[in-house]
Amino acid sequence: MFLLGVFWGADKAPSAMVLLEQTWANLRRCYRLESLRAPLPDRRFDELAERLRTIFEDRRYAVYKRVFSQDRRPAKRLQVKPRIVLAAAGAATDVVDALRASQLPVECVIRRDQNGWEKYDYDRICLGHNYRVNREILVECLATVARENRLHFPAGDLERLMPVAALRTADLPDSGCPTGGACLALAAAVWFSETVKSLKRYGQAG
Repeated sequence: MFLLGVFWGADKAPSAMVLLEQTWANLRRCYRLESLRAPLPDRRFDELAERLRTIFEDRRYAVYKRVFSQDRRPAKRLQVKPRIVLAAAGAATDVVDALRASQLPVECVIRRDQNGWEKYDYDRICLGHNYRVNREILVECLATVARENRLHFPAGDLERLMPVAALRTADLPDSGCPTGGACLALAAAVWFSETVKSLKRYGQAG
């Protein structure tokens, strides 16, 4: 499946978008960078929504899986579209609400100062959930995946995103630096894939 990580910061913080393909190797998730846009050329909501919808509806990024029923009904072949994971800062959660109102499902990762993380439901069914996550958890998750060589980037892209040494030692740049938004978009998408367990009923995609 594909993961579309987005960072949308408050005020004039550089925004960014990363598209990852999540695969499996030796029973572990691996991630390949498909595309990187950091920073995005502008911060207009309509531009963000259009970019997200274009990728979300692109058949190249849809995968299919078979879903089996526990009551012996025939298996269904369901389309799984990219999972949008947006790392929001402060008032940027308004952007998430607007995206969901436009019928785009968005998983929202919001920074919190307390240790650990928590999930709280959104009031629209199937349009995503909100997660409050301590930043150190995002950093450590991304660093762990990198240390285990489960992040794969085209030549030069990783160096453009952030120094390899910083990535492997859990030193994530701040969102205010030119590549910080891309780092947080990447970290949020990887954390969601590694941590959040999605239980889907028969007949639902995801």
